[in-house]
Amino acid sequence: MGSKRVGLARMEALMENLKRDLAMGNAKFSGLNAKIIDVTSATKSLSASDSGATVLLNNGTTLTTVTLPAGSGISAGWNCQFVVLSDNTGSYVIKRGTDGELIKGRFPVISTSADQSVVTESFATMDTLTLHTDTGDASQAGGAGSVVNCYWDGSAWQVWGTLISNHTNPAGVAVFSNT
Repeated sequence: MGSKRVGLARMEALMENLKRDLAMGNAKFSGLNAKIIDVTSATKSLSASDSGATVLLNNGTTLTTVTLPAGSGISAGWNCQFVVLSDNTGSYVIKRGTDGELIKGRFPVISTSADQSVVTESFATMDTLTLHTDTGDASQAGGAGSVVNCYWDGSAWQVWGTLISNHTNPAGVAVFSNT
């Protein structure tokens, strides 16, 4: 038997239609590792090199402020994702990098204590996003399991995700503010 050449298109079709597990032996994939930033201190400033990172918020009861990079020092497309790992009664605060930059977006807010959800949004002049889980304050959301995506579009921070609240009626949630 001689060697039979198989074209790229045929190889792609064979791989896409594979119906069984593929034994990879000691093969390794490279370039797939996401950057993880674990925030356990009171302050953290993100930089241009942090684009694409997953930022883990896990700081208990301490007010924790994470500052996004200044828009002037990054290109459009800079992004990161915040994941709240623990409730914080002291608040997780996500701030814009420079005066004049806005944080705009929408979040569904889901109640863990009642079968309710609402949408909170900001398309005005807000520069701060506060995630807080004080059971005595019905205007707050951002408990464990909340996810916030941030994207710099070249002129403002676009944010979206899902916020968790422990209030029976999350309609009063106000996570956007101006500082």
